[in-house]
Amino acid sequence: MCSIQMMAFGARVVIPLCVGSFAATAAEPIGWLPRPSSGPSPRFIQAMAHDSCRGQTVLFGGSTSSSIVANGETWEWNGDPQSDWIRRDVPGPSARWGHGMTFDSTRGVTVLFGGSTGGDETWEWDGVVWKRCLVAGPSSRMYPAMSYDSSRGVVVLFGGATTGSNQHDGETWEWNGTDWTNRSVSGPSGRFGAAMSYDARRQVCVLFGGSTDSAGGTSAETWEWNGSIWQLRGSDGPSKRYGHSMVFDPARGISLLFGGWRPGFGLDGDTWKWNGVSWSQRTVSGPAPRYYHSMAFDHRRRTICLFGGVRSLGVGEILNAETWELNCFADLNADDLTDDNDFVLFAAAYDILDCEDSAMAADCASDLNHDGVVDDADFVMFAAAYDAFVCP
Repeated sequence: MCSIQMMAFGARVVIPLCVGSFAATAAEPIGWLPRPSSGPSPRFIQAMAHDSCRGQTVLFGGSTSSSIVANGETWEWNGDPQSDWIRRDVPGPSARWGHGMTFDSTRGVTVLFGGSTGGDETWEWDGVVWKRCLVAGPSSRMYPAMSYDSSRGVVVLFGGATTGSNQHDGETWEWNGTDWTNRSVSGPSGRFGAAMSYDARRQVCVLFGGSTDSAGGTSAETWEWNGSIWQLRGSDGPSKRYGHSMVFDPARGISLLFGGWRPGFGLDGDTWKWNGVSWSQRTVSGPAPRYYHSMAFDHRRRTICLFGGVRSLGVGEILNAETWELNCFADLNADDLTDDNDFVLFAAAYDILDCEDSAMAADCASDLNHDGVVDDADFVMFAAAYDAFVCP
């Protein structure tokens, strides 16, 4: 028998560990981490969503050349750092780039709309087959912003480029799995290349940035859609940009934004978070600056996955096939620190042990390695995060 000692609220706490438990568990570092190298070829302007029902991150399409070569591949990754992406060799949407995609967790399908070909098409992927939904809806467009409003059970689509890159659309549409509805409301000006996430805690869609006109106008506005009205929340935070990505982290209650393109400046590689009140920039090393990459939140593993994008522009333009993840899995009270307060929560779960026990918190967030119990292996991971202290 051995033990680990750590300080909590000024007192030394000892938790016993079974012999050999250290050797059996590899603690995950905190921050942006590079992941599998085997998977989709280098590309940008693809779309990605996480299927929380099957535990798979789904990627479709994109351009595999800076000269714009459309791709029609479907790829999936289960998030295991030791596993590669798997290509799903199935018929589906035509090769395209610049489409939007999000996951409908109520119906268990990934929803795709628009793109460089089939720009007015709606498709759904259930993990086995792609199905085209033959319905009327938004006009043909590229670069729309999409997210899924789980409280109302609808996919929300905003904006896009309706003719090449010169028409900046400002429509708000919703898809309920049967029909598209144009909400015909005032709100953000027309734009494409914006990013949108759904804040499940406050039940609003958060929209940031985008290209607003053909003369190079770009936005730094933050808007929120509650299902009835758009509200401008300000323009203090990330600089003006488009081609960035943004996802919502429900464990920490934040929308996290990475990268993008700033006209007159170039590519961005900064990481920002929005907590519903204000933006704050996170100082964390990770992926090189890029734009038109894609991001998704893995609910099972509580990590943010990023793939691809353009890493440099002009002569020597670089498309990449990198997979990165950002995690802060042991921040159990979502205050951006892994500290004594989190330890109290972890220790309580450690005493209960089984995630199926009625006394355990509903999400069993302390089961850091997702094996159904809160045990010594999870504590090794927690201790490593405790040493890191500050979340990205």
